[in-house]
This record gives sequence, structure tokens and C-alpha cells, in this order.
Amino acid sequence: MNDGREILKRVFSNLTGDINVDIQYLNKQASLYQDAPDSTFIIYEISKKVDSLLNIDQKKKYTDEVFEKYINKQITKEEVDHLIAEGKIDLNYYISKVDGKVKELEEKRRIRTLRKQMEERILEIELKAKLSNVVGHMNKNEGVPTEYGVLTQNEMSKLIQIIDSKLEEINEINVLVNRINKNKLYSDVESKLKKINP
Repeated sequence: MNDGREILKRVFSNLTGDINVDIQYLNKQASLYQDAPDSTFIIYEISKKVDSLLNIDQKKKYTDEVFEKYINKQITKEEVDHLIAEGKIDLNYYISKVDGKVKELEEKRRIRTLRKQMEERILEIELKAKLSNVVGHMNKNEGVPTEYGVLTQNEMSKLIQIIDSKLEEINEINVLVNRINKNKLYSDVESKLKKINP
């Protein structure tokens, strides 16, 4: 029997984690040891391992189905939790699927952020080029050509004053928003602390 356990230990240590490969390997090993002194024990343990792998494979397939249904909003989180509690889906495998989806979404968000930053940079470059063109015309005391006609020096000065005042208003709004956010954060933290220490 000890020889059988040693053989099984060696056989099981060569499993790869790929269910199809492992099942084929185990079937070959069962054939190989069918004439061994402990063959009944060895073949029984190998067949139990094959059954276990098949159950794991079926559970993973079902977990894939449940995950897709959850992602497509065909079932609720409570239903998923219930299936986990019943042991019908593989929790670790499900968590790895969720982690994979989170990474995929983070990558998409990162790409969208980079694209937005590039678009903003392009707009900034275009604006600087246009402003440079305007300044060039103003330095030459010329009007600035636009698609609606030529702006005079006086009109450009008024436009610059309006833009400056709007930029100041935007800065004031940003300062107020930051204060509001800080106050809200403070009150949120304060209310949570009150819940902890009544």
C-alpha cells in the first residue's frame, strides 16, 4: 500500500492544471499501473481524481455562465451570493473573473483618459497657434483676420478683457467648489466618526 501511495504522489505531482491534459495523463497512468501490486487502490484513487477534475471543469463552466449573466444584468448580486453560499460556483475562479473584468475596465478608462489628454493637448496647441497669430497681427498694428471678418485692435483688446474676466470667474468657481468638497468630506468623516463613537 505504501508503494501505491508513493506512486500516486508521483503521478499527482505531474498534474499541470489544464484539465484536458491532466485527464489524458491520468488515464495513461491508470493503464500503466493496472498490473501493479496495488493496482486496485491506484486505479481507484486515479479515477477519484479524474471525477474531481471533471466536477471542477463543470463548476468552472457554470461559473463562467453565471459571470456572463451577472455582467449582462440577467441576474442580481444577491443571486450570485446565493449560488456561492450553496457552493454551486467556484468562488476563487469567480473572483479571478471579476478581477480580470476590473483590469479590463481600468485599461479602457486609462486609454480614454490618455485619448482625452491628447485631444486637450491638441486643442491647447491649436489655441496657442491661433493666439500667436493674433499677437503677431496686433504687434504689427494690423487687424486680425477671422472667418467673420477682420477684428480691429480695439475689438481685440475688448475680447482679451472679456476672456480675462471669464477666466477669473472660473478660478473663483473652482475655489468655491474645492471648499464645498472639503467641507462635505469633513462632514462625511465627522458623521462616520459619530457612528463609531456615539
